[in-house]
Amino acid sequence: MTFYQNQKHFILFVCLVGVFVGGSISAQPHTPKRGTAERTAILDAVRFPLQAAVNQNVIFVVEHMKVEGNWAFLKATPQTKAGGPISYKGTKFAVDAEEADELTVALLQKRGGKWVAVSHAYFTTDVWWEGLWNEFPGCPRSIFP
Repeated sequence: MTFYQNQKHFILFVCLVGVFVGGSISAQPHTPKRGTAERTAILDAVRFPLQAAVNQNVIFVVEHMKVEGNWAFLKATPQTKAGGPISYKGTKFAVDAEEADELTVALLQKRGGKWVAVSHAYFTTDVWWEGLWNEFPGCPRSIFP
């Protein structure tokens, strides 16, 4: 083989390695930017059940959101679209709202192209998610705080 042919093979090899390595690089944990479809879909998977339960529009102030592959972890505080506190009076959360932190925590998995909360809590007083990555095969530890 000539130098030119060896160089072509080397360049092809480098390109193929780049494709495989590049795929694994994109699987590193990241926080989706505001306004992206990914962030909205993750928040909606947790938002819609809460909105239905409190009969109010809800937005989240995100404290922690990490995504890696088909897994996401979220810690956020719910509030009204106007930025005020949610009224839980008369809802199934009325007692919890008085006794626990108003913190939404969820582990989500992307299934069939849709984000699904596989474990979540709308009020919490402890770090119940510690070790959760061991309960779900393939769930990366790196998405947790």
